[in-house]
Amino acid sequence: MSKSRDEFIPRERIERRAYELYVERGREDGKDLQDWFAAEQELRTKYDSGDVPPKRSTRSVGQREGKVRGGVSRSAAN
Repeated sequence: MSKSRDEFIPRERIERRAYELYVERGREDGKDLQDWFAAEQELRTKYDSGDVPPKRSTRSVGQREGKVRGGVSRSAAN
């Protein structure tokens, strides 16, 4: 069965790829929407071509980066 454009792409996957694009750009701020839309389009293309995106993580980008709610790093909070 082929994937359709209406198929849901988990937010976590888009978030992860958008963050990767941000890092690849040298962590330049102010282009978060561009990164988000580029990540979404890239993942949509992978779904449409039949590629299955990487397995869904149960942790958010903030958790992987050592951040807690409010954007404070765990090391700074201690």
